[in-house]
Amino acid sequence: MQKKCDTITEKLVMPCAKEMVAKVSGQDQVTKLNIVSLSNNTIRMQVDDMADDILAQVIDEVNSS
Repeated sequence: MQKKCDTITEKLVMPCAKEMVAKVSGQDQVTKLNIVSLSNNTIRMQVDDMADDILAQVIDEVNSS
């Protein structure tokens, strides 16, 4: 049984990303998206990294104001 994150990523996000890349960069670039890992751990780590980065940016903005 697949986890919901994998299902959403595989069935919604990745097809949309492939379509966007195909329109902007061409079909040959779409194949590069196939090597992107869609595992729960990878997605969780990326979301955590983005959240940490946003938090650091907010803290920097507050400190500089």
